[in-house]
Amino acid sequence: MSKIVMIQAYFGELPNFFELWLHSAKNNLDIDFLIFTDDNVSKYNLSPNIKVVNISFSEVSSLISKKIKMDISIENPYKMCDFRPFYGVIFDEYLYRYSHWGYFDFDLYFGQLNKFITSDLLNEYDKIGIYGHLTILKNEKKVMDVILNRDNWPYSLEYMLTSKKLFALDESGGMNILFSSPELKQKQLVISDINYMLPIWSDVRFDCAYQFFFVDKGKVYIARSSDEKKEILIEEVAYIHYQKRVVRYSNIDMDKPFYFSNDGIFNFTEDKFNSLVFSSEITKGYRKKYILKNAIKKFYMYLTNTSSFSIKIKKTQRRWRKIFSEETPTNIIRVEKL
Repeated sequence: MSKIVMIQAYFGELPNFFELWLHSAKNNLDIDFLIFTDDNVSKYNLSPNIKVVNISFSEVSSLISKKIKMDISIENPYKMCDFRPFYGVIFDEYLYRYSHWGYFDFDLYFGQLNKFITSDLLNEYDKIGIYGHLTILKNEKKVMDVILNRDNWPYSLEYMLTSKKLFALDESGGMNILFSSPELKQKQLVISDINYMLPIWSDVRFDCAYQFFFVDKGKVYIARSSDEKKEILIEEVAYIHYQKRVVRYSNIDMDKPFYFSNDGIFNFTEDKFNSLVFSSEITKGYRKKYILKNAIKKFYMYLTNTSSFSIKIKKTQRRWRKIFSEETPTNIIRVEKL
């Protein structure tokens, strides 16, 4: 029987949306969550599937050096993202009871995960999830052997792990490259990843003029419509990732339907649904403006050598991205004609 534990190592004050994440974790009691942190969590009501290990950042840094046999000195906690692929070794004493382990971010709201991460999927694939905000791996020697083999990585592991730069080894800069080999199988999840380049909430997969993100009965949905406003497509997803955004919420009942917006998170009733879906228009011109702005910023980073990504990594990324472009996830559960 499959049993999953998800790991997060977070240092400093927990984010303002931690309680929001907690609520969604409580709705997934069949998955265990293991949090390593130096913050005090005593004020939170933790469900039985959440375990917290209080540990300092320096202690974790020393543990990493010991477990991966490399002299490591981490200055920025965000650099922990590059060490996530090695959590199976770093935190191995906590993993012996589990068939799978993984890592995740707090800026997620989980839907009904077991609907998307099924036993069949866990048995068939070595890696589920192609993004660092949620990745699940088989707790098997075969998988860790691939990760620990230094010849599999695009550059020297010593160079990447001791550098102050962030290489995104937990996803596109490393793990997705490693698992794109024919011997291993990885699977993309049906999720909603919010485009951080746009001020208005927009899923990175869609080019729709109208998009609305909401939660109802512990399930996460996207409602979207084209500029013709002929119909609303409603899709259920495993979770929503609201990356690089400050999420404001107060006085909301998370056991009732609520939606995400630029102004915060709010409850809503069914009679307001259509008007909320069409409350913000994302035109193609609007998207191009902000995407171009971000492209210029990234190009400047390349010119000034402040970007961690190289041409070598970018070329390798194209290979695995092509694989997943052929299976764009869709899970339309309802269509409302207007």
